[in-house]
Amino acid sequence: MRHVREDWPETRPRGHADRCSCPGCRNRRVTRYVDRLASQSLSTALRHAQDPWEDAWESGPPSSDTVQLVVNPITWSTPATVSDLINKRSAAFESVGGNRVYKITRDGKPLYVGGAWGARQSVAGRIRQHVEGHPGTASQQRRSEEKQLRKAIKDQRTTTYVQYADVVAPRSHRAGPKYTHAVELLLATLIGPSIYVPYVVSFEDEHDA
Repeated sequence: MRHVREDWPETRPRGHADRCSCPGCRNRRVTRYVDRLASQSLSTALRHAQDPWEDAWESGPPSSDTVQLVVNPITWSTPATVSDLINKRSAAFESVGGNRVYKITRDGKPLYVGGAWGARQSVAGRIRQHVEGHPGTASQQRRSEEKQLRKAIKDQRTTTYVQYADVVAPRSHRAGPKYTHAVELLLATLIGPSIYVPYVVSFEDEHDA
C-alpha cells in the first residue's frame, strides 16, 4: 500500500484565490473575459441588425433636406439725426409700405438695430415710437430695450443718428415682414449694438424680457 495516505483536512491541497497570479489562474481569467466580451458583442450586433430604425438614424437625413439661407448686401442710407426725424425734416425716412431695417448710432458706435414694415409703418415713425415709448408697467419697461433706448436718446437727439436700408429678398426667398425681421435679428447679432437683449425676438415682445 505504497500510495495510501491519510485524508485529513490539513493535508488537502488548497484551492487558488480569485486573484491568484499563477499562470493557470491568469489564463482562466483571460478566457472567461474573452468569452464574455464575445457574447456581449454578438448580442449587440444582432440587436442592431434587427432594428430598422437605427439603420435609418445612422444613414442620416437625405441631402435634399439641406437648405441655404441667403441675405443680399445691406446698403445704408445717408444718416439723419433723431431730432430731424422727430420734427419730420427727412422725407426719405417717412416712406411707408416697404421693408426696411435701421440702425441708431452715436459717435460711430451702434446703439440699436430695428426694423420697419407694413402699410403704415416708417423708419421715422419707429423712431418717434422709441422716443415716446410704449404703454406698460414700470417694472416691465425697466427691463426692456425700449426703456434703455429712450433713456439713451432723451437728451442727445441732435448727436444720435439713424440710417436705414431697404431689404430685398433673393429670388429663392419670400419677401415680406418675416424675412425683413429675420434680417433685422441677424444684423443685431452681427453689429452687436449696446442696447440688445438676446432672448427678446421683437420690439413688441420686450415687455416679456
